[in-house]
Amino acid sequence: MHKLFLVSALASAAILTAVPALSADLDVMPPPPPPVEELRPATYDWTGISAGAFIAANAVEGKFDLSPLCGCGVNDVSMSGIGFAGGLKVGADYQMGDIVFGAAADWAYGGEIGRNDHGTAESFLKMKHMTTLRGRIGWALDDTLIYATGGIALAQMELGGETATAKDSEAKWTKGFTIGGGMEHALSDNFSVGVEYLYTKFGSTDHFLTDGTVANTGTAHMEYDDFHTVRASANYRFSL
Repeated sequence: MHKLFLVSALASAAILTAVPALSADLDVMPPPPPPVEELRPATYDWTGISAGAFIAANAVEGKFDLSPLCGCGVNDVSMSGIGFAGGLKVGADYQMGDIVFGAAADWAYGGEIGRNDHGTAESFLKMKHMTTLRGRIGWALDDTLIYATGGIALAQMELGGETATAKDSEAKWTKGFTIGGGMEHALSDNFSVGVEYLYTKFGSTDHFLTDGTVANTGTAHMEYDDFHTVRASANYRFSL
């Protein structure tokens, strides 16, 4: 009887000693790892109206008839070169999911874009004004928008020539279509910057030129084979 009581006492003491030790072991176990965070959802909304300014480089490849400038019967004279311009733009966009639909209009003022020295006549071409009206569709990567664009374009081109005795020029409007693409990045809720490329196909223009004599008076025919534009813009965006 005494032995049974002694064994029971020892067993109870062992259990009481083991429980605090087990509790201590449980207390030092590392906490479970935090849940894996999901990728941050897109937060920038391109829906709104924008206004901005841009600088542009324009490159033209074309040809014209030199006969009215020099009376020499020379045609298909190359008129190519690069010029610079600056302008203003406005636009409106609407975002549905990751897709952005928009429209843009712009105006640019430029200067000389091509020159050719040919015999007795020095000819030049200026892009005085250019405006486009375009639609665009793009893919929004949060605060970066990649898009394609296309629409109509109008430009006022001035073709002129200068001989040893006289100088004359005439400006004419031409229209065509334009297509291209670009990227715009939002620096904040209201400010964005962008780059854009446009290819424009203009119709030909006719310019009445004279050097002051009846012999050297006529209409010069200018053809625009290719017209390329690269723009960099800064914009202020008004959210709707």
